[in-house]
Amino acid sequence: APAAAARAPAAAAATPPTPVLSLRRIPDWVETTAADQRLSSALQKAAGAALTGGSGEQGCLRVDQGGRTIFSVNPTVELLPASTMKLLTTTAVLEKLGPSRRYTTAVDASAAPAGGVVRGDLYLVGGGDTLLRTPGYAASRLPGEPVYTSLARLADQVRAAGVRRVTGSVVGDGSRYDSQRAVPTWKPVYTEEGDVGALSALDVNDGLGAAAGPGGEDPATGAAALFTGLLRDAGVVVAGKPRSGKAPAGIPRITAITSAPLATEVDQALTVSDDTAAELFTKELGLEVSGAGTTAAGTAAIRAQLATDGLPVSQLVGVDGSGLDRLDRVTCTLLEADLEHLGPASTVADGLPVAGQTGTLAGRMLGTPASGRVRAKTGTLDDVVGLAGFVAPAARSATLPSPLREPLVFSLVLNGVPDLAAGQELADRVGVILAGYPTVPPLSEIVPRP
Repeated sequence: APAAAARAPAAAAATPPTPVLSLRRIPDWVETTAADQRLSSALQKAAGAALTGGSGEQGCLRVDQGGRTIFSVNPTVELLPASTMKLLTTTAVLEKLGPSRRYTTAVDASAAPAGGVVRGDLYLVGGGDTLLRTPGYAASRLPGEPVYTSLARLADQVRAAGVRRVTGSVVGDGSRYDSQRAVPTWKPVYTEEGDVGALSALDVNDGLGAAAGPGGEDPATGAAALFTGLLRDAGVVVAGKPRSGKAPAGIPRITAITSAPLATEVDQALTVSDDTAAELFTKELGLEVSGAGTTAAGTAAIRAQLATDGLPVSQLVGVDGSGLDRLDRVTCTLLEADLEHLGPASTVADGLPVAGQTGTLAGRMLGTPASGRVRAKTGTLDDVVGLAGFVAPAARSATLPSPLREPLVFSLVLNGVPDLAAGQELADRVGVILAGYPTVPPLSEIVPRP
């Protein structure tokens, strides 16, 4: 109270003294309470109708700061998460596999080259790298995807290793993971429209287009075909047609290329909300934990890791790792607990899109106090909108009571949204309101009078 009083303007001599038990003698508590009440009122006004139903809508919103809950509506209602599910997936993957983990894509041969000739086949062996790409495809991607593993560079390495001719074929080997190219309960439109590629341990160019292979069902053959072309561009003659198959054990290795660290691959996947990457992360986690590179094994491993972290996994239904599946369910409390567990300085937080600046939030909340300060995972699916992450404190918060100086942690999930554009506008409005926090009464109204 004395410190607060030092900030107060001089009171008129005729003003009566503050009673000993007056709330004016605890202005920090009053400021915090007033700021929280104003935030709650603004959020209720902006989003209350959408959260509590109307035209089939339902949602949840929870806002925490420094371990205390400021606002909470329907926090334990299980809802379709859309891509906010990726928060849970990447948390488990990074904690179990480690941020420094790297993927290896190898080139093996039926026999060691002799006089520059490989008599037999070259095997392109996939290691699950989510960013294995050709330069042309990489150049076509969003600015938020600057990192990739170059298949062209790998072809150059084959030539640098002394190979000039292959009498057989390039054989794509994606056997590290299972042969399931999509989650069975997904809508077919997801793959038909390229929202997610054909899933394989040998996924080139996100398993899309020609990389998906014949009929979109054999990405290993598609990868082999692309690699055959790149080898020829590098000056290596390949006689046979590309195909898929498993590399025999113990055959000679010609060369290999490693990916960026897993932390970098996760960051990039979160920034642009890469569904294919999330699914491959899930299969790799399943392989690590149970020896099975399957979606089912991966989702079980995600659940187990989150339980180990002390998160309320009873509020999770996870059918996939990306959030595309209509059977997935999460709660705002679970998302909030995950974000609190991670913290705003975590690897996952680093990869979250930034309002008005990067990834899926680059064009949102522009020119508002939220721009540059809201860092959150977006979620968009048919009739689903989500936004969950952190709000950095405003510069002015340095002069406020300590409880108001912490970042805000929030989770918003809306289901039954009749208009996705309107739903995203509502989510953005919530982000702007949070970025305006805290607003407090003037100190002259709450500090002790002389």
